[in-house]
Amino acid sequence: MWGVKAEVELEAGEFVEVEGVRLHYLSRGEGRPVVLLHGNSGFAHDFAAVLETLDAGEFRALAFDRPGHGFSERPPQDGAMSTQARLLRGALASLGVRKPLLVGHSWGGTLALAYALQFADEVSALVLLAPAAYGDAEETNAAQRIIVEIPVLSDLFIRASDTKFACRP
Repeated sequence: MWGVKAEVELEAGEFVEVEGVRLHYLSRGEGRPVVLLHGNSGFAHDFAAVLETLDAGEFRALAFDRPGHGFSERPPQDGAMSTQARLLRGALASLGVRKPLLVGHSWGGTLALAYALQFADEVSALVLLAPAAYGDAEETNAAQRIIVEIPVLSDLFIRASDTKFACRP
């Protein structure tokens, strides 16, 4: 069983360039915009079933590969959530998407929160699915991210963190 390999054909998505960074996304349907943001070690195709479901209704669903993930390029400056939010905003503007409902899973939830804090008037609603939301994500370093991924330590770390994202500016 350990040596079994499966080949999966992935749908070729589309690209939009923002500030010299190519961002990959999948798009379905027409109507009210819903933007899907994946967590770490994920990519837009993780939302394939959700895209199909939303395509059957009144929504325009877009699933993005976050900068530096999937088929999207890594930004040359940094991968901070504020940078990712700014790039996402530019991508949405290029695609004519206004006031989307943002859906973020795990670190995609952190990005959705960062976007909503930076551009509050440009978001219609926010849905967070098990978000990695603690403290100031901008100051979160690699060691803290590793700690959060260890189940026993993550609860202690999260309880000890100040929840800036819970406060409305």
